[in-house]
Formats: sequence, structure tokens, C-alpha cells
Amino acid sequence: MNDKAMLSRRGVTVTWKMLVGAGVCAAMCALVLVVVQAQQPTVKPLTADDKEELRELLHRYAYALENCPESNNGYDYADLFTEDGRFGLGENNRGREALARTAGRRPDGNCAPNRYRGPQTKFHLYVNEIFKASPEGARGTVYLIMIDGPGGQLYWDGWYEDIYARTPKGWRFKQRVHVWQERAGVPPAATEQRAKIAESSFAMQANPSIQVSRNPVKWVDGLDNRPLQETPAYATGTGGGRGGRQGGTPPAK
Repeated sequence: MNDKAMLSRRGVTVTWKMLVGAGVCAAMCALVLVVVQAQQPTVKPLTADDKEELRELLHRYAYALENCPESNNGYDYADLFTEDGRFGLGENNRGREALARTAGRRPDGNCAPNRYRGPQTKFHLYVNEIFKASPEGARGTVYLIMIDGPGGQLYWDGWYEDIYARTPKGWRFKQRVHVWQERAGVPPAATEQRAKIAESSFAMQANPSIQVSRNPVKWVDGLDNRPLQETPAYATGTGGGRGGRQGGTPPAK
């Protein structure tokens, strides 16, 4: 090989050094591309089963928030997150103990009064969920529809921005952020009006002689297999609602 010049088809003078230099440059560029691709995390596509499991995770989240005593005093809620999972953007709600407190667990191990099933129950309904595979596992968003108390009214309460991770126990929240009120475009006047409706609903009194029935999620999971008639709320001698509780069959809905 020498520096003797060659004439290309287009009349451009090319030397062997120029050809070698171009080859080295091309090889280096290819190497850099391979290294960059190797450093990028692999994103595993979501299957239909993955998405269905993520939907169930959303629903279990709602049930766990609505009934602290029947949800292991807040721990069922916390266990829907990864070990280092958090609610919100701060560090106060990270980890199992902190998340259990978010679900209503108090320092003495009991539950806050507004976390019992009854007049102050806040119901969470999720609609329009979207899931997308991501380096963390998956990302998702879903609208939140709320009812403040059984006597309250439906209202839109913003959305969640979620990060999910695969774990040996299935999909779990790694991070959950609630975007609401003015950040979701809700006027302050609407928030004030909702607060008034909630206050009226929460003031309603439950019938103290009728116990609330079991947590239906425990029944689904096979953790409470008692016949419904033998659970406290249905075994009581006090009639409740149309058809009563003792021996009566409530109307179909």
C-alpha cells in the first residue's frame, strides 16, 4: 500500500490513506452505536395478562383504602407497593410503615375513624386506564372518580401518574402520584362545593345495631370462607334494608 493517488468515477482524487481513514471512522461509529444500544435498558412488552393484572392492582388499591380495619390495618394497602415504593413525590410516604399510615393506620396500630367502612368512606373509582411498557416495568395513567360518603355525589378528581414494577409477587406500584384540584384544572369554587357536599354526607349516622359486612376482597382471595349468613352483619337478629338481614334476601341490583 502506498500514497499513490487514484481517480474515482466522478473525477475525485482519493488516496489509500483517505480510504483507510474512512474505514476506521466507519468502524468506530459502528462500535459507538453498539455500545450505546447495549447501555439502553431492555423494555419488555406488556402482554394482555400484564395489563389485566395492572387493572386488578388499581381495584385492590381502592378497596384497601376504603376499609382500613378489614385490610390488615393499612398493611394490605402498603403491600401493593414495592419495598421502596412511595405515594406522592416526597419521602414521607415511602416504605411499608409510612404507606400503612397513609391508608389510615395510627401509631397505636388501630385505624383512623374516617378509614372505617361507613358514612365517611371515600369511594375510589378508576376509569380510562392506559398502560405502557417502560424501563421501570410499566407506566400508566388513570382517571379518578370519587364519592365522599355513601350519601355523596360522583365527581372527577384528576388522575394518577403511576410507575409499576414486576416483583416475585406480581405487579406493584413503585411510585403513585395524584394530580388533582387546580393542577388538574378544577376551579377552586368546584372544590369548595364538593367539600360542602362531603360534609353533609359524612354527617349522616350509620345504624349502630347493624354491623358492616366482611371485606369482599378477603372472600375473593379465599381468606374469609364463611357462608355469608354466618358473618356478623348477616347473622345479627336486627333486620336491615329491604328484605332484612336475618334470613331475608336483598333485592337484585
